[in-house]
Amino acid sequence: MKDKLTLIADHYGLGTQLLKLAEECSEYSAASAKWNVYNRLLSKTGRNRFKEKRDAAAVDCMKELADVLVLARQVEYLMESDPEFKTEVEKLMDAKCDRQISRIEEELQSTQTDKLDLKDTIDFMLSGSVEERMIAEYQQLAIRKNKLGNFLWAIKQGKTAPIDPELHKNLWQQFKAMTRYKKLLEEKARLMKMDLKEITHG
Repeated sequence: MKDKLTLIADHYGLGTQLLKLAEECSEYSAASAKWNVYNRLLSKTGRNRFKEKRDAAAVDCMKELADVLVLARQVEYLMESDPEFKTEVEKLMDAKCDRQISRIEEELQSTQTDKLDLKDTIDFMLSGSVEERMIAEYQQLAIRKNKLGNFLWAIKQGKTAPIDPELHKNLWQQFKAMTRYKKLLEEKARLMKMDLKEITHG
């Protein structure tokens, strides 16, 4: 495939393929948005017709993604012939990577101003109120997620001993699952028109 991409890239040139890449990216964005709409409708209704449409949209997403990657690899190849342009783009890429790593660090580290322990959620967890039990569930999840995130970040920074690679991979998957679960609880709270206020030390 590399030879095919090179042949196409050399025929059209960098300027043309940059514009084409922008076009393909917009088409991929539209396809992804369509998939997201049907996926949400399926989650809310459970109707099969939305599943069929979501699955069809997923196929469209893959097709559009293939177009994006075809163009992106051509652009990457063609940038070799313009060292100044390549250098500037790579500087921007490096800066964006640094910024995203900082965001990951912020995400993994606890941001709670009032540090809670699991014991602080007991009263709410045993409450007869659905809302208070949900707040306790949310806070317990946040506490565990923060602690796991801090541990994973400490490993990444070399501040704690490395662990088995398969276990490390499993813990990352657990962290991501906890993040998704936390967002589900936040969406549930929105639908219930309630605030997931923090539990304070009592």
